[in-house]
Amino acid sequence: MKEPYRLDWALIAAARLGRRLPRTAADVLARRPDCPPEVAVVLRSGQPARPGRGLPPPAPEPAARQSWRPPPSTWVPEWRPPGDTGPLGESAESARRALRTMTVAFDAREDPGAVTLAHLDAVIERGQLSAFEVAPLVRPAGLLASWVGGGVSAERWAAFPPLLRHYPGSLHELLAEVSAAHPDPPDARNTREARGGLTA
Repeated sequence: MKEPYRLDWALIAAARLGRRLPRTAADVLARRPDCPPEVAVVLRSGQPARPGRGLPPPAPEPAARQSWRPPPSTWVPEWRPPGDTGPLGESAESARRALRTMTVAFDAREDPGAVTLAHLDAVIERGQLSAFEVAPLVRPAGLLASWVGGGVSAERWAAFPPLLRHYPGSLHELLAEVSAAHPDPPDARNTREARGGLTA
């Protein structure tokens, strides 16, 4: 469909020279196939057309708008599919069997065939075992020290760190030994049980 009016190119060029025509409008008009070459020079350069001066190149097209994505967070890791379960296998039973007989390593640098924390993560992410099922089976205890909960007496906390580094058993076994060596006073035990707290 044709426009119902004709463009006055001389007036448009004068408006551009007088800085009264926005640059965006000038770029759109200069791209029209019916724009005279000398007017296109004015529209693109903002200066009068002169003999021998070539037509400046058109302004680059604006880049396509990218959809907004939140910046990566240091608090919430980017989701990835569950990793490899390694020697823990693909079932809950194979994971339990391996954890009963193997120690867990931080990573596989020293022993490529070892069960690692990454394998444990994959087992939990896949839903083969819960973290609560994994914790009693992991040896050595030092790898799970950060899972120790509250409700532990000062005497137990004092006894715990010296044993932790070289203790060969699981964290639960270490806590049981420390608890047996440093039992709660009767009043503290009754208070914690009344509150439904954890016992070490």
